[in-house]
Amino acid sequence: DNDDNDDKLFDIITIDEAIDRIGTGKFQRQVLFAAGTCFMADSVEIMLLSFLTLVLKEEWELEDGDDDNGAKVASIASAMFAGATIGTLVFGRLGDVVGRKPILSCSALVISVFGFGTSFCWGYVSLLVVRFMVGFGIG
Repeated sequence: DNDDNDDKLFDIITIDEAIDRIGTGKFQRQVLFAAGTCFMADSVEIMLLSFLTLVLKEEWELEDGDDDNGAKVASIASAMFAGATIGTLVFGRLGDVVGRKPILSCSALVISVFGFGTSFCWGYVSLLVVRFMVGFGIG
């Protein structure tokens, strides 16, 4: 009788079976909502980037005909992805030390502040800095 309980204690189950046994509740729905909102914000930032570069090509005369200006247009996207790379390294480590919840909140704040700050950029360099910081938050 005691051996049967020991055998059940060490049964190997799949992840799906574990989820079925535990069930889902309020916490799981909150985590799903938070993760979904973050993925949505990331997607919107990428979409914004595609529209932004098209508008800025006209507004700031960043045409593809000149080699330097073509590099400028490409570097707008590169700044965001470079920020995301560094942000992943920084926020990932901080998430391990401080906890996921405060880092998720900090990340959302950085994305919001610098995403809004994009609309106040006065030139190419300020745009690179702000988009880098948006990427940092996305990371």
